[in-house]
Amino acid sequence: MYRQIVALVCIIPIVYCVEKCWVCNEVADIGTCQNSTVTCNTGEECFLEKSVNLMGQTRYSAGCRSTRICSIMQAMSTGKRRIDPCAQCCTGSGCQANLCGGNPSTVSTYVCLNCDNVASPSSCTRYVTCQHMEVCMNSVNVVGGLIRYSYGCKQRHICKVAAQNGKRQDGVTVCTSCCVGDQCNRGDCFTLMKAMTPAMFTLPWDKLDTAQDVDQHAFAVSCKLSLQGKEIDQCAQCCTGPMCQANLCGGVLSNISSYVCLDCANVPSRSSCTGRTTCQDTEVCYNALDISGGVIRYSFGCESKHICREFVANGGAGHPGKKQDGVRICSACCVGDECNQDDCYTVHAAMTSAMFTT
Repeated sequence: MYRQIVALVCIIPIVYCVEKCWVCNEVADIGTCQNSTVTCNTGEECFLEKSVNLMGQTRYSAGCRSTRICSIMQAMSTGKRRIDPCAQCCTGSGCQANLCGGNPSTVSTYVCLNCDNVASPSSCTRYVTCQHMEVCMNSVNVVGGLIRYSYGCKQRHICKVAAQNGKRQDGVTVCTSCCVGDQCNRGDCFTLMKAMTPAMFTLPWDKLDTAQDVDQHAFAVSCKLSLQGKEIDQCAQCCTGPMCQANLCGGVLSNISSYVCLDCANVPSRSSCTGRTTCQDTEVCYNALDISGGVIRYSFGCESKHICREFVANGGAGHPGKKQDGVRICSACCVGDECNQDDCYTVHAAMTSAMFTT
C-alpha cells in the first residue's frame, strides 16, 4: 500500500497547468493589462515586460511566453540592478501584478505637466505626481480674450463621466481632456479629447464579472474571425491514382503553394502579432527571436526556400528572416499557413532540408 502512494506522488510533478494571464501590448498604463486575459498553451507562462521607448516613455506588455524563453529572460536579468528594462515570467492567477516592481494593491501613478493659464504649451516646464485615483489633464481656456493653456491632474471618475457625456465644453473652456500615462498631457488637447473613452479611466474593480465578460467577448470574436471567409474555402474531395490529390479542391498539379504567414517585426509576444502576408511561390514562413535592448522581441514573415534549406544544411549557420537590432537567439522556417505562430524552438527542431525542396 505504501508503494502505491509513493507512485502517485511521483506522477504529480509531470502534470502541466494551463495559465490564464493578463494580455496587452505597449500600453502606458499597467492597469490596462488587467482588463484582458488570454489562456496560455501548455508549456507557457505569464510574462510582464516594462520598457522605455525612443521617446523616453514607459510602456508595458504582457501575455504568454514559452518556459524556455522565460528561462532565457531569467538568465538575462541575473546580476542586473537596473529597473528598466524589465522582463519577468511567473505562474499562478494574477501573478503578473508582482512582476517588474509592481504591487497588486496599488494603481499606477503618473507624472503630468502642471501649469495654470500659460501662454503656450512649450511655456509649461513644471511637473507633478498625481494621486493613485488621478490621471493627467489638459485644457485650453479663453482668459481676457486670450488663449491660455492649463495642465495638471484630475480624478479618474470625473474624466470617465466627461468621456461618457461627450466631453461638452462651456463658453470659456475651449477644450478639456484627460489621458493616461506619464506626461501624456503634453499632447494636443483636441487630439487627446477625441481619443477619450470611459474604458481608459475604469479600474479593474469598477466592473463586475470582468474576467467572465472578457472571456465571452474573446470567444465571440474568435468564432467570428474563424468563420469569416471560410465557407467558400471549405473543400473535401477524394480521388484515385498517383498524385491525384494535386488536382483536388481547385488545385493544379503544376502549381506551387503560396502560404499566408504572420508578418511582424520586433513585437513583445507572439500573441501581439496581428499582421498577415501572403508569401511568394518560392517562399515559406519564418519565425525569429532577438534580444534587443535587454528584452525579448519576436519577428515573423516570409523567407525564400533556398535560404531555409541552406540554413538546415549548414547546421544552423546564418539567420533566415530580416535581421533586426540586437542578438538573434532563434531562427526557424516552416511550411504551411500561419505555421510560424508556433514556438520558434519547436519549429526549429522540426526543420529538415526536404521541407524546402521543390
